[in-house]
Amino acid sequence: MARTGLRRDIEGLRALAVTLVVLYHADWALFGGGFVGVDVFFVLSGFLITGLLLNELGDTGSVRLREFYSKRARRLLPASFSVLAFIAAVIFLTPRILPDLIAPQLYGRSISWDIQRASLYVVNWLFADRAIDYHGNSELASPVQHFWSLSVEEQFYVVWPVVLLLSWKLGRGSRRVVFIVLAVVTAASFAYSYGLAESNPRQAYFVTTTRIWEMSLGGLGAMVMPRLHRLARGSVDKWARLGSISVLVGVAMVVLSALAFNASVAWPGLPALLPTLGTLAILLGAPFTNEDPLVRLLSAEPLQWVGARSYSIYLWHWPLLWLAASFAGPPSLPVKFAVVGLSLLPAAASYRWIEQPLRGSRLLSSSPRRGLVFAGVATAAGFGVGSMLLLTTTGETAALGPPEALANRVTTVQLESEELQQSLFNIRHDRIDDSLGDNCVQHQAAPVPADPCILGDPSSQTAVLVIGNSHATHWMPAVGKIAADNDWKVVTNIRRTCRLAEGIEGIDRCGEWAQVTLAQIDETIEQHGIDLILMTPKSLRLAYLPESRSTPAYETLFERVADISAPVAVIAPTAHGQIIGVDCPSLLFGDLGDCSLARDEALRGSESIVEAAAAAGHAVIDMNSFLCNAEECPAVIEDIVVRRDRNHLSSTFAESLAEPLERRLLEAFPNLEGA
Repeated sequence: MARTGLRRDIEGLRALAVTLVVLYHADWALFGGGFVGVDVFFVLSGFLITGLLLNELGDTGSVRLREFYSKRARRLLPASFSVLAFIAAVIFLTPRILPDLIAPQLYGRSISWDIQRASLYVVNWLFADRAIDYHGNSELASPVQHFWSLSVEEQFYVVWPVVLLLSWKLGRGSRRVVFIVLAVVTAASFAYSYGLAESNPRQAYFVTTTRIWEMSLGGLGAMVMPRLHRLARGSVDKWARLGSISVLVGVAMVVLSALAFNASVAWPGLPALLPTLGTLAILLGAPFTNEDPLVRLLSAEPLQWVGARSYSIYLWHWPLLWLAASFAGPPSLPVKFAVVGLSLLPAAASYRWIEQPLRGSRLLSSSPRRGLVFAGVATAAGFGVGSMLLLTTTGETAALGPPEALANRVTTVQLESEELQQSLFNIRHDRIDDSLGDNCVQHQAAPVPADPCILGDPSSQTAVLVIGNSHATHWMPAVGKIAADNDWKVVTNIRRTCRLAEGIEGIDRCGEWAQVTLAQIDETIEQHGIDLILMTPKSLRLAYLPESRSTPAYETLFERVADISAPVAVIAPTAHGQIIGVDCPSLLFGDLGDCSLARDEALRGSESIVEAAAAAGHAVIDMNSFLCNAEECPAVIEDIVVRRDRNHLSSTFAESLAEPLERRLLEAFPNLEGA
């Protein structure tokens, strides 16, 4: 017999979802796909909200939108504001109390922006724009990064009641019309999700349009539920067996997803059907089987306790994990588990003294208008906290001095650069991209071909063509200085993320850009009088495909350009390194001299590119001897921070290499000096 009233299995399902997410954030390798817990939450949200709204539509023929939004605000905003305020306080206070704690200084400005967007529940679009790799990237993830999923849900809550109301009115109260609309939305969003996850998985993970189908899938389940109840009348035992099978299969699908998937899966593409359909199977099957062991497990008191506090647990565990990482680098698994356990305390307190009291407040619930005013105040307060933090961090000047015992670590470096001391606060933004001019650094999704970018002296008799991606961009401070000193013309064809070697990046339009660039290269040489082509490939450790499949693409590329009329110089892929603020986030337990990466590891993924270029007869300009000695590649050389992330040079350091880069170019191509 179908159960009515409170569904304890749903609370248990919330507990399962948040547990998977927490285990994933704790980096327990066994649950490399624990991020599917978010997908479970999305299906649950769609199921519950759609069911609630359909009941109201059936009873009244309309939806009280102000009441709906007021309830959502009272439910979600108080706890989220408390977490944002806590994070802002940490970022503001730690540099003043613990000045040797680097990460809050290093990321203070971007975290301020994140808090602003998180308070408005649009931060997922900010992360998508940054193309952050949620599963592990070369930056310390934002302490509010987990707000991306809350942003998606809030945007869904804003739009979904209107969609259902319009569908209901359009169909004159026909549930069939509403079902068709939901099915179309689900299919369209899934198709878009599948395509974007394959072409640009980093952005696909965050954007709302790739997630709507998961919530509308839950909505379809809510619409099917009443019909299942009607079919079950008179066949209690049969439907109990079917319910048990459905729950068993559903739980297996969700758990298997968490165990089998990892960060390499294009998400939320086709594989996302496994946890979402599994969640739907649990939701549809559980009401018909009271005595099923799995349903009783989901209804157990410990899971009920976690499920009721799942929202607060989700909010609080990540900032504390971030703070732990900012103190001493990535913590060990036992430390992370301890931090997660500790996060239950503020989560429980938030649930008890913030979330529940304001959710049930008579003052706020007595009038939808009061609830909406409260929502506006809470949102403005969150945005204000982020704005105040931005104002107090923009002027920081935490400068780095030479770390102890580092002066002789890279013996090949002879740079007179004591005056080039960078601000630690601004190191992540020590980049040249925005100052090069329009079209000089193309976005990966920009139309192909883009208008040419010409730097330096446009009338010069010596012209250099720079082709590449962000690894070409990070050499532009040095190339620009060389061009200025020698009155060269520099023509750039730089597209973020993309490689000229085709098929290595799974990014939209990269292949098109590579084909057009190579097809027009002789025309470009003739049009601009190119004397040298400078290629700047990035390491294959960053490739979309494994090195064994990527290397032939570079061999083909270098053989193809060997026949063009201008000589080619290939700058060897830049050695990777540790990041100040991530790998060495604090000086509490050492100095920056310890922030080094072993040379062999730093150059991994570069050898086959260098070999392919040399085999095709191209000059290879290897600048890594200025970044590494025979054993290691430090994060700071003399008083200059080498990298702004793990694989991009800071503009200050790149510019300091202008003289040795010029020397090596002229040694390889003496005619450039004469020209």
